[in-house]
Amino acid sequence: MPSSPFAIRSVGALAVAVLLGVLLTGAMRTHAAWKTASPVPGLNVTSGCEEESLFAVWRQTHGETVYLDSSRPPYSAAYFNWLFYRGYGTAATLGSNPEDPGALVKNGRLFTLLGAALGAGLLGALAWRLTSARSLSLRLGGLALSLFAFMGPLTGWWIVTIRPDLWATSLECAGLVLLLSAWRRPSLLVIAVVAAAFYGAWAFKQNFVQGLGVSLLFLLGHRQWKNSTALLVLSVLGWGATLAILGSGYRAALFAIAASSGYDLAVGWHNLAGAFLRCLPLILPACCLPFLSPTANESPLIRDTLRLAKIGLPLSFVFSFATSCKLGAASNYYFTPMLFTALLALVAIARARSILPVFPGLLAALALCAGLVATRSLELQPGRVASMQALWSIWKTAPGPHYSDDQRLNLPWLNPGQPVYLTAFNYPNDRARGRGFAHDGIGGLIREKYFKSLLLPEDTTDNYDGASLEGYRGAAHAAGMTLWLLATPTGNPGHDQ
Repeated sequence: MPSSPFAIRSVGALAVAVLLGVLLTGAMRTHAAWKTASPVPGLNVTSGCEEESLFAVWRQTHGETVYLDSSRPPYSAAYFNWLFYRGYGTAATLGSNPEDPGALVKNGRLFTLLGAALGAGLLGALAWRLTSARSLSLRLGGLALSLFAFMGPLTGWWIVTIRPDLWATSLECAGLVLLLSAWRRPSLLVIAVVAAAFYGAWAFKQNFVQGLGVSLLFLLGHRQWKNSTALLVLSVLGWGATLAILGSGYRAALFAIAASSGYDLAVGWHNLAGAFLRCLPLILPACCLPFLSPTANESPLIRDTLRLAKIGLPLSFVFSFATSCKLGAASNYYFTPMLFTALLALVAIARARSILPVFPGLLAALALCAGLVATRSLELQPGRVASMQALWSIWKTAPGPHYSDDQRLNLPWLNPGQPVYLTAFNYPNDRARGRGFAHDGIGGLIREKYFKSLLLPEDTTDNYDGASLEGYRGAAHAAGMTLWLLATPTGNPGHDQ
């Protein structure tokens, strides 16, 4: 049933409100991330284990080895693919002093925001084409949901964190949008550009292969044997060349990530519930599709988008749920299913004869944006920021060499002139399964009385990482941590890093 002019105008106003709401929440995240990058850059993080990425990008900018053997000092790892470190290393030093850690943090976070903006722009451009036959209000609704997909609650703080997820998703989106736009009149050049986009997504984060797999199935479903073969061959050649050129250290690091990861089904269900709630504004319009029939003159682009999304959503959902069960995973593992859900939502809007498909989605999007503001969840957890400041106050003058159980305090520029020991996320799991570490890891160095200062959880009594704390004494307390000092410092043995 056609909508009244008043209802259509109401949807337009709601779409504009969502656009402004998403831009506002994105601006608030950006401001918070920028503000907490100074005066002590890196002290406050915007995503879990961001300090690992910061340290790896810092090594990239200083010409040091990025992919380290995590069994040797500084017991650090690089979990992501090469283009993430190279790209962020370049962005961090672009027009800035490479020695300035503030530039690394601020430029890196702005570079991530640029990736989010690229993805939103690509999806928005596709939305505008898909809804070309609809009213301006519905077209604005498509734009609003496209922006929401890349800068809404699911992407959250990932739009301003130094991690590869947003750039990988945006490049995957670029490959899908280009494929939809050009596959009916393809050339080898077009296929090469699509392959380059999907390679870029993989080169940022190696589990981003879903868009490529779905595109291959889409082409095969249309009997595009030559183009699907070319896309697969170019992708395999790109991966193979990368694995060969970057050497054994790179290959060993990527293998170690998969080999040492733990999995828990409860983590997967928790992440699924979080992603579902954050994607409701996209899910609601998509659920209207079974009740919307195509028009007689529907554009091939709408039909192609629907086919691609119907292939991509179930496959990416299964893949994402399986990988999101990994310990340390979060709802960011659902970025690709979110992308295919957004495509279904846009098709629903393109087929709409009334406001019904888009109105609930826009209302949910506005409610989620308002909820973010009302709950102060855009302030980068003020309590945690205060805790880090308290820890910094007792840590910044602690004698070195030193080690903190809170890895954020182990960043090199927070400990100038000191050796860095920033343990990998998988370090505890590796210790538990009996992996060997040089000097017997952090515990062995404590046993040797190598560290003059230790910052450990306040419930630590007389043992840490398998080593006795005999010879150390509790000197100060802050934010649930205790500073331990070596009571009778001796000459510390040197350790190669």
